[in-house]
Amino acid sequence: MVGASVSEKVFLLPRRPAGPAGVRRILVADDCSPFRGLLAWFLSSVPGVEIVAEASDGVEALETARACRPELVLMDVHMPHMDGLEAARRLRAEGLASRIVLLSVDAGTVTQAAVAAAGAEGIIDKSELGDRLGSLLELPAADGQTVPTAAKSTGE
Repeated sequence: MVGASVSEKVFLLPRRPAGPAGVRRILVADDCSPFRGLLAWFLSSVPGVEIVAEASDGVEALETARACRPELVLMDVHMPHMDGLEAARRLRAEGLASRIVLLSVDAGTVTQAAVAAAGAEGIIDKSELGDRLGSLLELPAADGQTVPTAAKSTGE
């Protein structure tokens, strides 16, 4: 698939039938291939989570989100061709209703005003991602109650 356009990559992804209510469809966008792959692999092991696509830069994230319509976009701030803030801004301008959460190794340097202006729900430092995934992925149980998908650390 080397040399294929982003649109070709998206449409060549295997199509799964619509999942049961409560399944979280996620797009992972990060220019660091090992990080992106590990995050996607981990998330795909969580019951109720489906990784619909991965993107390696802001342009690919934008095109992929348009095609896949994920419920949640986890997107790095610093990517080539278009950063995560601009990609989020464009997705919002196009009316994408997905939750967008930005990721960064230096989240403290990105202002909350910039995150809000981009239309993102928030920003998480990558070093804190493990502690924050549970609250990001809360899935509704059959009875409508919220069931966290990851155990919270007790600090012990």
